[in-house]
Amino acid sequence: MEAALIGAERTPAMVALDPIAVEGIFHSITTVGAMTESEDDAIELLEELREDIGEIEQGVVARHDQGLRPKRVVVLEGLSPLLASGRWLPEQVRPGRRLGAPRPRGRARLRDHVGGHQWTWTRRMLFFAPAGLTVIQAQAVWRKLPKPEVWEDLGKLSATATSSSWSRSIFSRPGPRVVDGVAMLAEIFDPEGFIDTSPPDSWTPLVE
Repeated sequence: MEAALIGAERTPAMVALDPIAVEGIFHSITTVGAMTESEDDAIELLEELREDIGEIEQGVVARHDQGLRPKRVVVLEGLSPLLASGRWLPEQVRPGRRLGAPRPRGRARLRDHVGGHQWTWTRRMLFFAPAGLTVIQAQAVWRKLPKPEVWEDLGKLSATATSSSWSRSIFSRPGPRVVDGVAMLAEIFDPEGFIDTSPPDSWTPLVE
């Protein structure tokens, strides 16, 4: 960008935004607000986003008080090879894990060697958030994936895929819709406690 602007009649101010966490995304919003003289709008938006997350967390606490244990989750961006999600996505999963529930006893440990790396599976739910695949394509990839036999021993094992457009906007892009991702995950992990918090047709089970 800097090289392309050399010699231009007018040199605009450039601001690099590269958040790696939810708070970093919120900070980026205030930065954009300040740079565009929209501080009040940015602050108002942040208040709404924090309120939305707070309501979800309160709902999780209420469900925990009713005896529901948080699910243990691993989130994957890719299946071949296995690619775990990072950056802010683990924080999007966290509202259902902040309660500090003890680990389930007798959990299975699943190991798979992919690309020379050993993966240890100690979770009870797989969440597949592919960037660039439709739900139908994600289902096809899942069906073709060689799976360890021990996966069949996990009675509560389930997997979910998001559509590409939604996964890019709420899981892969650092913007306000990361909060929509928290709402989507809440419904996926606890459909009885969180009803219709996901956009229509935004996700589908890979394993019934």
